[in-house]
Amino acid sequence: MQPVSYVLPPRLATAILLAIGSSSSPAQTADAQRAVDALIAVDRDHAKRAKKVNVVDALGGMFADDVVLSAVGAFHFGRDAALAQLRGVPENVAGRLEWSPVRGGISADGQHGFTYGFMTLVRPDSTRVPLKYLAYWVKKPEGWKVAVYKRARRPDGEVSTAMRESSLPSKAIPATGDASVIARHARELGQAERDFSTLAGKIGLGPAFTQNAAPDAMNMGGAQSVDFLYGPTAIGAGVGAGASGPSTLTWGPDTVLVASSGDLGVTIGHINAPASATAPAQRFPFFTIWKKVGGVWKFVAE
Repeated sequence: MQPVSYVLPPRLATAILLAIGSSSSPAQTADAQRAVDALIAVDRDHAKRAKKVNVVDALGGMFADDVVLSAVGAFHFGRDAALAQLRGVPENVAGRLEWSPVRGGISADGQHGFTYGFMTLVRPDSTRVPLKYLAYWVKKPEGWKVAVYKRARRPDGEVSTAMRESSLPSKAIPATGDASVIARHARELGQAERDFSTLAGKIGLGPAFTQNAAPDAMNMGGAQSVDFLYGPTAIGAGVGAGASGPSTLTWGPDTVLVASSGDLGVTIGHINAPASATAPAQRFPFFTIWKKVGGVWKFVAE
């Protein structure tokens, strides 16, 4: 089945890009909100289509050709590899997905964004598996496509699917194709991720996560977390639970995607856990979505 693309009408797309100029007037804030709403509408349209197709086709319709899928403890680079991984799990071929986004955000140039929400896998025998998802989107010539994606299991439990306040840019910046500008933003964001790891090695995971979280940050939570963790305090307590003192974990980005406006991006890399008396050295994939808060990179979703 061929992927489905979603493209804004040219007149509306032009109006949004023109409106997202260089200031942060109420009118431009409203236009940025409309841009987020358009992205969320794309996510919801894919969710509607997912009710009629299997998991592979549902997710494949969203994925960019260069998508990075985080699944089964590894990254799968490119749409073909991502779909091959999905097809390798029988319930993805025979089952279907239901999902609802609960939040979205967008970059100041209107070209990058993210959504996250709650998801359910419906197996062929009608049993239901509760999940969460996080998606980083990039606007391609054919429309919004998912560039980085992951799902995670969660326990059974009631959650609210009401929409949360959108993550909007602090100011509007025209898009640029200047590779040197984008590379500079990527280097800056990559260093922010490395500094995050260094800080955890000095003060501990929980405090480092608290310090690096945006006020509206989200963490997907652990295996026992029914809901997302929201806000620096809850995230720091959740990530740092059971840990004390400097962290022995280290991490850094292998890849950085960043909007040309330099205010929204995603780091993709691995967490390294050293060997201990009870376990060998381990390596885990991660990706973190960041935004600029007062000129400083803070993570907003992970």
